[in-house]
Amino acid sequence: MKKRLLFILMLILISSVYAIQLRISPAKIEFNLSVGEEVCNEINIFSDYNGDIIGNAKWSKVYSKNIKNYLLNAEELKLKVEFSERIRIDNSEKTQVCLTAEEPGEYYGALLYNTEKSPAGVGIWIFVKVSGETGNRLIGKVIEDNFIYSNYEKILLSIPTIILFITFIVLFIYYKKKSSK
Repeated sequence: MKKRLLFILMLILISSVYAIQLRISPAKIEFNLSVGEEVCNEINIFSDYNGDIIGNAKWSKVYSKNIKNYLLNAEELKLKVEFSERIRIDNSEKTQVCLTAEEPGEYYGALLYNTEKSPAGVGIWIFVKVSGETGNRLIGKVIEDNFIYSNYEKILLSIPTIILFITFIVLFIYYKKKSSK
């Protein structure tokens, strides 16, 4: 009797679970652009959820499939990213993601959309390759000069470390010979 009651209770609990279907297409978008150029890509969001979904973009300078590694915002990378942060969805919705960059380089992002009233969410990977120059050659020269100087510093700082290491080896050998006599 108790087993039947438990079985019926489990059926009631399982049947009351509601799942939200949320998909985004394509799975990734790529931006190949020059400094200062704006490029847009279209994305499609599909859902059986009727309501608002909230968008959020996260960025990284290093490629990773682990979303926890995406800790930067677009401003920190000097990217201007435009996308719909709040979308009223009813079955499907098309929207655009537009991007402009101030500096050349490769950047990696994730655009995440979550439903407003449940933890359901979906994301899309963003790959950005920016070519061109920033227009400020003086900064590059100063960084290059500091890099060369810092290499000399490393060499000068490593010499005392090497001398200290050799001293410890000599002392170790000396005490080992002394204790064996």
